[in-house]
Parts: sequence; C-alpha cells; structure tokens
Amino acid sequence: MSTISAAYQAKISIIVPAFRAEGSIETCVQSLQQQDLREIEVVVVNDCSPDRTGELVARLAADDPRIRLLTPEQNLGVHGARRLGLSVSTGDYIGFVDADDFVEPNMYSTLLQRLEDDVASIAICSAALVSNGRRLAVLRVGMRRTEVVTDDILPRFCRLKFGSGVLWNKLYKREVILGPGLLELEREVDASEDYIVNFGAFAAARTVTVCTDPLYNFVAHDSNASGQQGWPVFARLFRAYVVCLEKYAEQEPSLAPLIDELYLKQLHYPNYNMGQHGAPSPDVLEHIATSIQRMANVSPLSIYSILHALPLRYARLNRVLNALGKG
Repeated sequence: MSTISAAYQAKISIIVPAFRAEGSIETCVQSLQQQDLREIEVVVVNDCSPDRTGELVARLAADDPRIRLLTPEQNLGVHGARRLGLSVSTGDYIGFVDADDFVEPNMYSTLLQRLEDDVASIAICSAALVSNGRRLAVLRVGMRRTEVVTDDILPRFCRLKFGSGVLWNKLYKREVILGPGLLELEREVDASEDYIVNFGAFAAARTVTVCTDPLYNFVAHDSNASGQQGWPVFARLFRAYVVCLEKYAEQEPSLAPLIDELYLKQLHYPNYNMGQHGAPSPDVLEHIATSIQRMANVSPLSIYSILHALPLRYARLNRVLNALGKG
C-alpha cells in the first residue's frame, strides 16, 4: 500500500473506492476538489485497477495535499476498499462517493451546516440521475421534505423513510459510521453492503437531518448493480440479508424484525421478482441454500417472514425452499 501525499488533517474525510475507473475518476475527484468547503481530505482507494485509475489520481494528488491515494496489495472489493479508506481517514465527519459519480460544489458544506445546526449524527440529501452527460428530470434518490428526525430513527430507516439505504448521499459523524463501516464483510455481499453498514449507523444515530437539494450526481450506466436482475442478484441480496442478521441480530435478537422489514422492503423491488425468471442455476441454488441454512441458525422466523409477506411473487422461491427441506 502506498500513500501519494501526507495525511491531511481535515474536517471531513470523503472516501472513494475505485476500480477500473479511468473514464470517470478525474471528474469525480475534481468535483471534490472544487468543494466550497476547503477543510476536506479525499481518500481514494485504487483497488488494484488494471487501467490508469491510480496514475490519474496520483497526478491530481501531486498538486493537492488533500488527496490521498491508497493502493492495497490485493483487490479488496467495494466494502473492503471503503473499510481501508475509513481506517486511515482523519476527519470528524465521513462521506462516501462512488468513482463513477460526482457531487455539487456545495454538497459537503451544506450537509456539514445541517449536521452542526441540528446537532445531528447523519445528514442526507437527494441525488440527481445523470445520463449521457446531463441531469434527468427524475431523481435517483428524492427526499420529500426538509426535516429533523429524533424519534424512531432505526425503524424509519428500515421502512426506507430516509430514501435509499445507500452510503453516498449522506454525511456521518465519525462515531456513528466507524463501527459499522469497519465491519468485516464477505465479498459475496459487495454491491449490497450499504444497507448492512447503514443499519449500524442509523442504530447509533440520535438525530438525522434531511434536505431535499439534489447535491449528489448518480451516473447511470449498464454496469450499475441496481439495474441488474435475476436469480444471481436475488442471491446476493439474500446473502446480505443473512449477513445483516448475523452481524446485528445474533447479539441482539430484538433487532431481527427490523432487519426483516428492511430487506422485505427491498425484495418488493421489481428487480427481485423471481416469478418472471426461470429456475436458478445449480451454483445459485447452492448459494441460496447456504444462506437459508445460515439464516435458520440465527433467525429461523426470518425465513417465514419472507414466505408469508410475499407468497405470490415468491412462489418459485417457496418451491426452492421446499425442495431444500426448509420450507
């Protein structure tokens, strides 16, 4: 692992995991350099990219001590890269940006002001959807109203009342994100890890402040994980569901119903409607079977929550469960 510039003591640390991002990383990092809040550090984790990602970030870092470039010895995956970036960060507040996205110049000054004014643990903004270089009328994540929330924070998060459970349209006080952000998670949950991390963060939060401004720009392209469908995507989310139960409900069983609610909300999305797909491949079936066995060990009632909440859409899954002797 190499550091291009010395550690920069900052108010906010912004962590950018990057892999094969040579076409977007400059736009991403430059949008962070152009923030009207200067007290930031940008921690880019070049996750063993085989392209020019690291070279391009190093060039930007040479002229800006606020940019730190980390290069792990082996590919870590999205969560592992964020985890590494978080472990070396110095800021009192933490933000995350994906390498193919970019942010508005006032994103972090706005969210920091909200955190300080409202004495909050987490600040959230809306996110615009960008396609072919232009913002679309529809938002990627739309917050309905400006508000400060102090009660039922975790149940509201699990009902998706704070919009999506992603990491990148939020700013966190360090103490609420550090524990869940440093969790060791298996690679199988990459692209679904945000909800696991945020479950812990929102469990620790005492106040959440929300603004409607679309300060984050989500760039749509074919490889966005959220646009994928089919049994492999279901299997990945199902594994994330199990891991979330293992990380939190194993020690505190009362959290299991909230985790069930969170993942059942996600499983309502059309992408996870397995009724429109054929039978899973043997490998995917084995992956699901392992997840079911692990779920049975930590929270057997969660299996029944899935089947009872979504009996029609998951008729095919029901048959899978029965075939495995777990239905």
